[in-house]
This record gives sequence, C-alpha cells and structure tokens, in this order.
Amino acid sequence: SSDLLIKNIKYRLRGLGKFTIKIAQSTIYVMPQSEDVDLDDVCERIGEVFGIVTFSRACVCDKTLDDILTKAPLYCKEYLEDAKTFKVESKRSDKRFPYKSPEISAQIGGKLLETCPHLKVDVKNPEVTVTVEVRDFGAYIRCATIRGQGGMPVGTAGTVKAVHQRELRCDIDARIILGNTYHLYLRPGCDILRQAGGASRWSAPTAGSTAALRALPRPSHSTAMSRCSSR
Repeated sequence: SSDLLIKNIKYRLRGLGKFTIKIAQSTIYVMPQSEDVDLDDVCERIGEVFGIVTFSRACVCDKTLDDILTKAPLYCKEYLEDAKTFKVESKRSDKRFPYKSPEISAQIGGKLLETCPHLKVDVKNPEVTVTVEVRDFGAYIRCATIRGQGGMPVGTAGTVKAVHQRELRCDIDARIILGNTYHLYLRPGCDILRQAGGASRWSAPTAGSTAALRALPRPSHSTAMSRCSSR
C-alpha cells in the first residue's frame, strides 16, 4: 500500500534531514525542509526501497509559465550540455492553467534552444526528455528517470485461506503471488505442492524470499522443498 511505502521511505531517509512526504494524484512527493540536504544521498536511499519502480529528481516551480521558463534552462543545463538531442513533454493535470500542453512544450523547448544552441529536437528518440508537469498544487521540471528496486514494499502482508484458480484470475484479478517458504512448508506441505506442479505454475509473477524461490518446484522439474526450507 502507499502508506506502507511512505513509511519505508521515511525509515530509509533517517539521518539525512527533515522531509515532507505526501501522496497526491498517484505520486509520492519527497520534499526536503532545508537546502543543506544532500539530494544525491536521498536518491541513493530511495533507490534502495522495495516497491519503487522508478523515481525522479525534480525542480519545483511556481505555477506560472514565466517561472517555469526561468528555471527550466538553469535546472536542465547539466543534463543537456553533453547531449545532442532532446524533446519536451508537458502534462497539464490542472486544466485551469491558461496554457495547454503543446504550448508549454513549445515555449520551454524554444527557451532551451536559446540556452543550448548545440541541441536539436528529436521527438522520436531523444537523448534527454525534459518533462514539465503542471499539477493542482505546483509545477515540476524533471530530466531523468532513475530505476528503483521495483517489487513489493517490505512489510506487505496478506493471507489467503482457500481460493479457487478461477476466482484468482477472474474475480480477484491477482497480478502477483507472495510466497513464504516456511509457511508453505507447514501448510499445505511439500507433497500437495508437488502434486499441484509447484506454486510457479501460476502465470503471474511469484515473489518471496531467496529460499522460497529456490525451493518452490517448477512444472519442468520437482525440487524437494524440505531441503531448502531450513536455509
């Protein structure tokens, strides 16, 4: 859940300073409360949090085109100075903003070309994509997407007592299974798992501890789970 993910982010950022962390419009925002926070350390810590697929550093702007035009060249310079091509993508979730997305992109792109005349626009395969987001509560500029650990947040819990495959696929539409080796060893047990062809017969991703992934038998070969469950 998002609450658990925020809790894990707060835990990983301990000792780096004070932060305001909130979720809005399906995005988690991590905002340092002072300018002396080392953002490189922050990004390194956030990159270690399971459950985050990608994240980005961003420049915060006032929700005016003038402020975005002023800050975009300054913020994007280090990303663009060694690049040859770029494009600007704009997302305007606040429809009250007086400029539409294509207009924002055109004006930001023109400003960046003035600052970095060596650049060329390539909308299909740019080296750098500058993204401008105008949200209900602010505007943001970002230039790079950083890959996170992915997976599920640490501490995610759930129990399924008895569910038919049809219910999992059609009614619940489960996308991932979390397996705990020890619990599966206790119930339903190795024999039933082998007879069923192993937990990995499920077509969706199956996740668990390293021991669980080694122990669960696959359809092509049977692995004695009891050998691995004590590791």
